[in-house]
Amino acid sequence: TCTTTIFRADPMVIKTASGVAKAEPFTAGDRIEYSIEYNNIGAAPADAVFIEDYLPEDISFVTGSFQNLPEGTEVRYDDGSGAYAYTPVGAAGTPDPNVRGFRVSWDAAM
Repeated sequence: TCTTTIFRADPMVIKTASGVAKAEPFTAGDRIEYSIEYNNIGAAPADAVFIEDYLPEDISFVTGSFQNLPEGTEVRYDDGSGAYAYTPVGAAGTPDPNVRGFRVSWDAAM
């Protein structure tokens, strides 16, 4: 008789929207704040983890709006080309409509 225990990573992601002052339809200038919660609820570390998200049509990314990222976090932006090589432009707090998606990754296992 042999017993084997398998340990595996089980990453989870929850995306929520808040700060919306009214119900749809939204109008130009309305602010929507997204929060992304992530964790590994498995019994083994998760290596090479990244979160990728794309913005809906007619939504603009606000430059400098990522907050509370742990040390060793890298954020890369996509302008729709899929290359994740775009650098957002404009002062912090201003919209950059060229950002269509982003990828967040970590140096360490989670």
